[in-house]
Amino acid sequence: MTATDTHGWFNHALTSYFCFNNTRTLSTSRPSQLTLVRKPGMTAYIDSTRRYDNHVVIHQKCAESDIEEVLGLYPDHLSPEISIEPAATDFSLSQCLMKHHFVPAYSHEFLAMRAESYQASPIKQEIRVERWECEKVDDFLALLQTAGVECSETVWEEKRRYYCTEQFRCFVAFYDDQPCAWATSYLVDNGMSRCSLVSDKVDDTVIIARETGAEAASDMAPNTRKGSDRRVAIFANAYTQEAYRGKGCQTALLHARIQDAKAAKITHLLTDVMPDTISSRNCKAAGFTTKTIRIVWARS
Repeated sequence: MTATDTHGWFNHALTSYFCFNNTRTLSTSRPSQLTLVRKPGMTAYIDSTRRYDNHVVIHQKCAESDIEEVLGLYPDHLSPEISIEPAATDFSLSQCLMKHHFVPAYSHEFLAMRAESYQASPIKQEIRVERWECEKVDDFLALLQTAGVECSETVWEEKRRYYCTEQFRCFVAFYDDQPCAWATSYLVDNGMSRCSLVSDKVDDTVIIARETGAEAASDMAPNTRKGSDRRVAIFANAYTQEAYRGKGCQTALLHARIQDAKAAKITHLLTDVMPDTISSRNCKAAGFTTKTIRIVWARS
């Protein structure tokens, strides 16, 4: 079994979430031009309208000619980050990337847990967590703005429908009744992930592009089977206001999201952290284990 087969559900969930983030971003109101290019052992995300949505994931060993071809798809002003799975790492790949002026930038750890293995633990009495639904969506933006998030009224009018929903769940922690921290949970499910896509194949290259007017929730992965009983929640966007850090707010938010996911009949949980950080240790204390650690390369 190949690495791609082993991590099929994992890669599907991350691709779905990547596409959703591409749509919900508050940085622009420009229509998405996201395109996925799949070659054996590799996936590339390309979008000239969103600087940070240009990324290559190398899942397993692949031909240098394919890497060269994929890198040639990015315009000069957009340099992708390149994430490399352990199964793909070798000397020839490093040489190829260095030839294009890429260098290792950081490590990116992905953690996973089966929801059924979760064991609840007590939370500090000073902290309570609320899940904010659609009637609180404007309040959620106001909270984001306390952390420096910028969003024009025009952009928010278009994007607010993607926040505080059944699929993109927004949680807020209160310390002594003051809202001071937040985090999100994105549910990936065959019945909830919908998309409007066009697909083409040239030789061994699969090209998948969003059609104009596609909805936010996208499922660009080809390996999800109808009737699958695996349902995934992705935890992300954890932030605590500086004055309240170290008080246990993110631990409370983590447990609240796990419990919410279990109530929604989620079977698998995913999150991403930097290795050897407080976030990583907190997640592992709650039952998460390392799924993979990718080395991310960036152009120097």
